[in-house]
Amino acid sequence: MDNRMNIAFACNKDYVKYAEIMMQSLFVNNKKSIKIYVLVEGNLGIQKDKLYDVAKRYDSDISFIQLLENTRENDIKKITGGGTIYIDRWWALELLPEDVDRFLLLDVDIIVKGDLWKFYNSDFEDKYLILCRDMGVIGHLGDKEVKKWINFLQKHYIKEVDKEYGNLGVALVNRKMKEVFDWNHMINTIIQNRYIFLEQDYFNINMRNYIKVVDSYEYNYTAHIGDFEKNIDKVKILHYAGPKPWHGEGAIWDKPWYDYARKTIGCEDIVREYERRRYISWENQFRNCELLHRWMDVRAKESTVFDKCEYSSVALYGAGRMCRHLLNDLKSANIPCRGIYDRNSELNEVEGWHVSHNLEKFLKDIGNTDVIIVTAVAYYDEIKDLLGEKTDIRIVSLEEIVTGKYGECSFSWLIWNPS
Repeated sequence: MDNRMNIAFACNKDYVKYAEIMMQSLFVNNKKSIKIYVLVEGNLGIQKDKLYDVAKRYDSDISFIQLLENTRENDIKKITGGGTIYIDRWWALELLPEDVDRFLLLDVDIIVKGDLWKFYNSDFEDKYLILCRDMGVIGHLGDKEVKKWINFLQKHYIKEVDKEYGNLGVALVNRKMKEVFDWNHMINTIIQNRYIFLEQDYFNINMRNYIKVVDSYEYNYTAHIGDFEKNIDKVKILHYAGPKPWHGEGAIWDKPWYDYARKTIGCEDIVREYERRRYISWENQFRNCELLHRWMDVRAKESTVFDKCEYSSVALYGAGRMCRHLLNDLKSANIPCRGIYDRNSELNEVEGWHVSHNLEKFLKDIGNTDVIIVTAVAYYDEIKDLLGEKTDIRIVSLEEIVTGKYGECSFSWLIWNPS
């Protein structure tokens, strides 16, 4: 048995800093000899040295392999709007050295939390590809498009999608696969059938006879699904297949990723931005808490925050938790709500109310309502400027409604004037 693990991943300039953190986590938790193959899209320039330095610190060998230019990129963009790097990386079957008989193909949006040697040496059992079941199939059943896609798979190809559909974020590849794999057939099939998940759909549908799907989520656990405290210590590979930690606001699932970012030389700017977002998140939570206390004080003295208002109708911007409370007060005060808008396209209803995601249509539908109340108080100034360019309707913050201090309410006012 070879004592070396061959690890491959695709990378371009945009992914280098994330690839550094992935590599850092890999080396920290795996003491066997590791050979890294970076499948390069475009030109990494001097950023190439950053990946080289990570490997050098752990005495690991690293090679850079240039991917071929994809002439069908525009056709792929018509399906998802994204690029082709994860499709193009499958040229690895042809481009890796001949002495590589197996390799572990990884996405860069992962961290390695444990030893991968056991998984790396898994028995292919006459198959060419080993994948873990896709946790996202279960985790996103509420999404209409995903549900429609699952029904399509069940009807035509895979009966038990939650058990038989594998995720390509972690793929153990038998090099013999190149005997049955054709890159041009893959991309033509993807474009012809408009597969939602591109190459992942292709392998699960068109090459399913060559795939071994394993039950264990140990080596490809999808972040943000399930109980963090219960599962995190069992995970050897944590995959940020959904929300990315570098886009987040300090969610608990992001913490392990930033733990490795702190250990990665050259990623100090990423950590600083994370700490800044954590502070803002804390500040906003405190702000909302203070606002709710004020709100409850008003309810103790009066029936609703609208008792001193003379609105005949309102519209709401922001469909979060504050919106839910406000709808209850509107109902009690018999004030009609003409519409609700939110930028989050996954939030389609609140308390039985439809949530609009088209701002122009929202403003048209609410007509001549008296006021637009911004429930996302932390972003009031930004939202007010945006709406002020599009409508003459009066715009007020929820803070102003609760405190009655129109035009003079601020976060500091709420903190230092609690009475």
